[in-house]
Amino acid sequence: MTVLSIRMDGRTSAKPRVGGIVTRVRQVADEIGERVKGVRPLTVIVPVGFSDVPAQIDELSPGRYLIEADLPSGELLIKDIIIEPESGEQEVVLSTQPPPREWLGWQHFSGKVASAARYAGEVERSKGELPGGRPAREPYAAIQTRSVGPSPATSPESGKPDTSARGSIPEPAPQILTGLGDGFRMQFEDIAAGLEVPVGKARPLAEVMPLTRVGEEVAADELHALFRIRDIHTERRSYLWLADRTSSELVSLPAPWFSVESREPVPVELLIRHRPNRAGFRVSVSVADPHFGVALAYMGRGDFPNGARVFTAARDMLYAKRSNPLAAAAGGYLLVATAAGKPDADWYNWINNLSEWFKDLPDGMILRGSLRMRAGDADGANEVLTRAYRRGLPYYSLGITMLLDGLTRLSAHDPDDRELASMAKTVNVVARRANMDEIFTSIRLRRPSD
Repeated sequence: MTVLSIRMDGRTSAKPRVGGIVTRVRQVADEIGERVKGVRPLTVIVPVGFSDVPAQIDELSPGRYLIEADLPSGELLIKDIIIEPESGEQEVVLSTQPPPREWLGWQHFSGKVASAARYAGEVERSKGELPGGRPAREPYAAIQTRSVGPSPATSPESGKPDTSARGSIPEPAPQILTGLGDGFRMQFEDIAAGLEVPVGKARPLAEVMPLTRVGEEVAADELHALFRIRDIHTERRSYLWLADRTSSELVSLPAPWFSVESREPVPVELLIRHRPNRAGFRVSVSVADPHFGVALAYMGRGDFPNGARVFTAARDMLYAKRSNPLAAAAGGYLLVATAAGKPDADWYNWINNLSEWFKDLPDGMILRGSLRMRAGDADGANEVLTRAYRRGLPYYSLGITMLLDGLTRLSAHDPDDRELASMAKTVNVVARRANMDEIFTSIRLRRPSD
């Protein structure tokens, strides 16, 4: 019998470890080449990043095996191997397509940026022109910049802020809307009515949270800018607002996000992507969580079964929801999306508590309403989803989809309820403006008035 070890080649540059990818090992022939039938594949989680511990499968019989690793990017890695008799231990290294930049390794791995081979073509296309003679995008060097570099550090000599390290970041420059619970909430009605973010309520992100650029060559990159937000300790709901001369986007900031192991804040990465031959930009937000980063990437792609396989601690996270309610909500979405039949009583208790303990977390109430719908409790779902709607935009894009589905079905069940019909219509307008390719809620807004 042979012990098979499987590991990644480490080119994701994932520091620290961000979970693992779902990998299936299936025997297709025995040692004399006869086809093997009726053997179920073995599923293992292969660690991603710089880890010394590969995934292992003990006691494999001699023969031919097919290894299939399903990456969050959608790339399928396939390896055909032969296990020789009495070979002892055999190692397999899975290799992905290289990223266009080393500092874009995790973003490439999770499907946010193209491989190095495709990147060159996208850069060439970005140099073209849009209809009307407008350039597809200006190089970063030609764009007006704003001084929103890293937050000033405190000089140990003087005890005063040290501004010598401040730099310029190309547009669209990240700005933050924070503390909006006092008289200015991001409600569905605001977005549907064409909300223009009041400039006076936005501040450069670096004035509120430590912000650093990732990669020395980020300013020269033709299509991407990547930032890492560190040590996020905001207690109120916060949004990122980014705008250039053609576009304005509002992004739900998943903060604070604490590691369930160390209880320390986990960095949040902000990727700004300019699109070839198109004006404007796209924003992606990701959490470099050492335990659930890959599960979140699967979830963002809509691959809930694989996300749930990686997210093996989903139920445990609901128990630990007081320390990280955002992670608990992600676990709840995976549980609801992958479970068959009616939920058990524990589900109701856990998600009910999540919805009641965290008033600024619309996602908990949305999950609770979805469970009521699944249980056939239309009256209960009506009451809960109405409360969810009034809490405003959910942190997760999936919450918009679930809320719209629930309100639409309830409205069809009771066509005389005008309030339900109005809420369903409003959420539908917001859903059309949302970027459902992103795991965290991202909404296109009108450009702010000068």
